[in-house]
Amino acid sequence: MSRSTRFLTPVFALVLLSSCNDSALAPNRELSTQAMAARGVGSTFSTWPVSASQISMSWSDNSRNETGWEVHRSTTGAGGAFTLLASLAANTTDHSNSGLSQLTEYCYKVRSFKKSGPNTTYAAFTNVACSTTFGPPSAPSDVSAVPRPYAIDITWTDNANTEQAMRLERSADPAGPWAVAATLSYNTTSYVDYYRPIEQLVCYRVIATNAYGESAPSNVDCTAPPQTPSNSAAAANGQGIDVTWTDASNVEDGYEVQHALEDFVWTAIANLPAGASSYNHAAVTPDVRHWYRVRAKKDGGFSDFSGWVWAVVASRAPDPPTMGGVNPSGSTGAAVYWSGLNITTTELRLERSTDGQASWVNAGTSSVDINPILDEGRTPESEVCYRVFARNSFGESAPSSVDCTRPPAHPTNVNVVYQDDGTSLVTWTDNSNVEEGFEVWFINCWYYYYDCFYDYRQVEANGTSITLGYQEYFDAVYAYRDGGYSDPGTWVGAEGQLSISSSPRVRPKKGDPAPRPPAAMGTKRPLGKPISIRKSP
Repeated sequence: MSRSTRFLTPVFALVLLSSCNDSALAPNRELSTQAMAARGVGSTFSTWPVSASQISMSWSDNSRNETGWEVHRSTTGAGGAFTLLASLAANTTDHSNSGLSQLTEYCYKVRSFKKSGPNTTYAAFTNVACSTTFGPPSAPSDVSAVPRPYAIDITWTDNANTEQAMRLERSADPAGPWAVAATLSYNTTSYVDYYRPIEQLVCYRVIATNAYGESAPSNVDCTAPPQTPSNSAAAANGQGIDVTWTDASNVEDGYEVQHALEDFVWTAIANLPAGASSYNHAAVTPDVRHWYRVRAKKDGGFSDFSGWVWAVVASRAPDPPTMGGVNPSGSTGAAVYWSGLNITTTELRLERSTDGQASWVNAGTSSVDINPILDEGRTPESEVCYRVFARNSFGESAPSSVDCTRPPAHPTNVNVVYQDDGTSLVTWTDNSNVEEGFEVWFINCWYYYYDCFYDYRQVEANGTSITLGYQEYFDAVYAYRDGGYSDPGTWVGAEGQLSISSSPRVRPKKGDPAPRPPAAMGTKRPLGKPISIRKSP
């Protein structure tokens, strides 16, 4: 062999080796990421759920010469074992995986491959992307039912992000049966259920729904709105105040007592167990009004409050009340008004003088919620004077100032004469020497006697008659003095007092609606007979 021939073979072998494809050296070899990137293979990869049984995916294909693509799947998470799911043709950039289980997570990754004869090379896998198939939403949780006056507040936690609605269900028993209480929009986490029966158990649960079905029910929570405490009262007891009430509930788990001063800023001062019906508020500030209210507790909620009550602890006898005036209350009575009562007063005492204040006698006692105090059995036309004392546990105040009055005698011989011009002449006998005048009450009717109301006119002292116009129907006549009135006048022939206005204390107010007078037979116009009207003989 010549020299030139000997050197030809090695050079040719080197050329052959340098021109060989990688696959010729390493069949089924997986190229590095750098190598595949040099080939232009894309790696952007994403997945998304399409339905309860299908997930779709896509990726970018920057390769120019791949033979195809492989899709690998894991059912145990991104770090789980992947198995080949599908082999796809070249230039494919998307795929759908169907026949899946609902509400299940599936993870995917893809890679391209190239075949050259019997050899196959693979690019590196793309990133792993995971998606969960659609399905019914997750069940709500943490349902809580809390009573409050006239309603129950229900709250819960929404654990789903695919629900289309929430269904609140209600039952009288935690085991059911269940009825729909409300259908609510998605993402709702609270509801107010109004007007539930007091003292009756009510249970709630929540179910989320969407196009794929409904969730399992949430937990069940039950409550019962407690009855409001009744008959609340407060009374001083030594240096403290006893607050009492009637335990009206059989379902409460306790009671809350609240306290306020005159600013009515309420503060809870006691939380008591079920069945409690009293509380002693010890060592309160004296000579100050203390207000209290009580409510039943249940499951973190409450009933309505009991009535507000107050009491005061006195440290001394009360100041004297202010005399508010005295006026006649009928011909044999007087009404005594007072004001400016000290809050420590627990009782009032009335004194009377009928001898020009030369001497005084006890006229009785009264509770502090009665104003005026009525003193009856007096002598018509005679002066009577009064003064008022305030009392508490420390004693009695000095007397108030004095005021006097004279109850006027009532008119008699009341008579009504109907005249041809449609008016009526009312006359009476004046029996009083102390009256300031007379008030004549009548029923005024308009619009064919269907619109009737009470009205009156005043007549000067010593007057004995008045003419009433058409559609004005006599009711009663009174003598008045010091803002008060005599008994109503009596009819001719002692026919008895008028039935509607038998007492000044029940006399109607001016403008009050009145009954429509019935028509009298055989007369020119209705006589107006709402009471015991008598036609003159």
